[in-house]
Amino acid sequence: MEDRLIKFEEQVKKDYRWNFSVNAADFALYIFALSFASVLTILPAFVSKFTNSNIVIGMIPAINVIGWLTPQLAAAKYVERFGRKKRLIVIIGIWERLPWFFITIAIVLLHNFRPFWLLLAFFICYAVFCFAGGINTPPWLDMISRIIPEKKRGQFFGFSNFIGSGFGVIGALISGYLLENLVFPWSFAICFMCAFVAMLISLGFVALTRETPYPVVKEKSSLNNYLRQLKIIGKNNRNYLFFLSATIFIGFSSMASGFFTVHAISKLNLTGQDIGRFTAITMFFQTISNPLWGRWGDKKGHKNVMVAGAFGMVLSTIIASFANSAVGFYVIFAIIGASISADIISRLSIVLEFSKPEERPTYIGLTNTIRAPFSAIAPIIGGLLSDRYQKSFVFLLTGAIVSIGLIVLITLVKEPRSQRLDRT
Repeated sequence: MEDRLIKFEEQVKKDYRWNFSVNAADFALYIFALSFASVLTILPAFVSKFTNSNIVIGMIPAINVIGWLTPQLAAAKYVERFGRKKRLIVIIGIWERLPWFFITIAIVLLHNFRPFWLLLAFFICYAVFCFAGGINTPPWLDMISRIIPEKKRGQFFGFSNFIGSGFGVIGALISGYLLENLVFPWSFAICFMCAFVAMLISLGFVALTRETPYPVVKEKSSLNNYLRQLKIIGKNNRNYLFFLSATIFIGFSSMASGFFTVHAISKLNLTGQDIGRFTAITMFFQTISNPLWGRWGDKKGHKNVMVAGAFGMVLSTIIASFANSAVGFYVIFAIIGASISADIISRLSIVLEFSKPEERPTYIGLTNTIRAPFSAIAPIIGGLLSDRYQKSFVFLLTGAIVSIGLIVLITLVKEPRSQRLDRT
């Protein structure tokens, strides 16, 4: 077994530059695609064309969270026993991308005489996109953890985010131009088609990955045995449980974030160009902060990066509570961009450090599935409260809840990398 592990590590080193490049291209193009369908700006603006209900608008981040996080534990149980993950990732990835094509077709066919059915088609397609992405996350992240060495992962996620967010700034400016200069709904239809094309190209880069099967594959187990393993994780890894608790509270940031754009539009009577600027600013600050977070995480540990990101989320809710100008919202989306970058880089990286290589899919799935119901209900609660109270109250309440997670993260969670070194 030791010889097989040595050969595996040698092959990983041999293919490292190639795999870094093609998967960074995939990651970057995926982020670029989402700049045409931002859950923070463009999607709320699209849905607000059909309804003024904050609850309906709050369904966008709720579906996003439920879809991405809920199926991951079940997916992890299934993919753990596969030595190779790439083929599975590509097959699921096709279903992850097709919904944007069908949303575009629905806009073309239904916009004139079936607005209710168009909105329903949008939510169904968006749900398929999110659930497919959720199913695909454990195998994709497990593959990345095996082809990118541990001390290079921060650089990988940071560099990929840097390039993707840079392209995302361009995409956001293009989408802003489309929303400002084209007639509704064609402006949104073109944005969603751009998202589809960019995601399809990104999947091609995934297919180019040189994947070496990991020599230790977890044996298939019954559901009861699998659930017992989850209980063992809970009993034996208190540090992981503290981390999980912190992420649950931090996940309540979605109670406010989905309403920043809608609040700005209603308060300041903004244009499509302004919405594009919000997305561009988010992407720009995501871009410039990525290398900093990545290098900091690789050198000092990813817990510190998570703390910075959570603090940014709290700060954005406080500013949003009092912002009364476009400049104030520019600052908010700048902070959000840096915070999103910190969350993506640190949360993806730190989960991989809590477990053995063969257990990573379970930890990935467990982390995200347990977070799912809390993060999903948060924007719905935000919508209900927004219909009854001022949004400034919702923003401040969100900041208070996220602050609890920040305190837990600072005081109770220990850097898993340093813990592992202490044991060796």
